[in-house]
Amino acid sequence: VLLRTFCCWALFPSVVCSPAPEVPAIDQAYSKHSDSITVEFTEVSGATSYILRAESGTGDFFSETVVSGSPGTVVQLQPHTDYRLSVMSVNSGGRSQPSHPIQARTGTTRESLIKESHIGSALQRSFKNTFNTCL
Repeated sequence: VLLRTFCCWALFPSVVCSPAPEVPAIDQAYSKHSDSITVEFTEVSGATSYILRAESGTGDFFSETVVSGSPGTVVQLQPHTDYRLSVMSVNSGGRSQPSHPIQARTGTTRESLIKESHIGSALQRSFKNTFNTCL
């Protein structure tokens, strides 16, 4: 912090340097659609925007989405997929460290629900038939 303040003052004596904002905390994350997750977080004083970071559970997807405040939504995600989410606050001093991550899963598409429903019904029928034949 001293180095950044010194450099800022040494280069531009009339500029007041501000430190990066505090780290926000995630309250909750949820999915109402198959391709997005909404994140609710505590806003911090002095932040001008926030960055929502999403990483897939397998590590093959990474995204940063800029939002103006809480709640914010990460879009263009894959259905029925686990993501690790964190949030950073931003101001003229830079970015905060990422918040503690939270896990969330995207919803499913209507087509995958129908497919899963048919598979589930078939399993129920075969278990029922198996049970009846064992009696």
